[in-house]
Amino acid sequence: METLECIQKQSFPYFECILVDDGTITGDLKPVNSFCEKDKRFLYYKRPPSYLEGGNGARNFGASLANFKYLIFIDSDDILIESALYFRKQEIENNPDFFYWIFPTGLIRSGEKFQNFSSKSPTDIFEGVIQYLAFKMPWQIGSTVWLKDFFLNDLKGWNSSLKCYQDFELYIRAILNFPNAKVFINKDPDFFYRRDVNQSITGQYKTSAYFFEARKAVLLVEKCLMTNYSIAFTSFVKRLFIYEAYFQVGFFFPLKMIFAEPLFKVVSQRIMLIWIVQLWWQRLKINIIKRLKVRPNCW
Repeated sequence: METLECIQKQSFPYFECILVDDGTITGDLKPVNSFCEKDKRFLYYKRPPSYLEGGNGARNFGASLANFKYLIFIDSDDILIESALYFRKQEIENNPDFFYWIFPTGLIRSGEKFQNFSSKSPTDIFEGVIQYLAFKMPWQIGSTVWLKDFFLNDLKGWNSSLKCYQDFELYIRAILNFPNAKVFINKDPDFFYRRDVNQSITGQYKTSAYFFEARKAVLLVEKCLMTNYSIAFTSFVKRLFIYEAYFQVGFFFPLKMIFAEPLFKVVSQRIMLIWIVQLWWQRLKINIIKRLKVRPNCW
């Protein structure tokens, strides 16, 4: 209920909040229904069968119902500060010629708010792509205001087949295909992403199925990178990032579950350095072979 209350307390009162039950909620819905009855700006719906089960299907359904021009997606454990909508509206009016607007993100851990979600906030969307490809995740689901028509008609919404790494895939796809975005820097965050494992819905996915879903997201991003030329990535840089993503999804996540955090940091940095050097050497050998027009029996 904390998320609903923070939205209700917004200093800008002219909004609608669409709550979508994707069919997986098993708890008592009476508090939510009561909340919606008392405040008509809050509307509760169940996801219809025509939209796939999961968070992305619910988000797409909610976006299709929206009556306003702009969209913000909020997970059930995230927080908007009281003035968030008011100041975002002002910034959009001052910078109207964009498809989406990205605002600074803060972090909640163990009930404490931290000003920066990422250790180094991106200064533009392309730096944001690089951070995403390095799995630093600079922005979260509620960081962005989307133009509704653009989001549904051009971007085609969320990828409903994904169960995790959803914003990872969405942001990279959006930026590579539609880089007309505004990134706000040097501002305090107005949105806070929760990383309390016991409370956050993210903490529920650390299973083998989660890793297969993460790999699916990486494959989609690979396809987007390999076919998109709106950013001057060389073929080698593309492959370097993708291989890093494969390696992290396929190896580092399970390793992090097995080893303690300090050991994981040391091991991952050293192995990644060796991995990148191997990739570079592999690429160099391929180029040499191409120039010599010789195909070796083995390397």
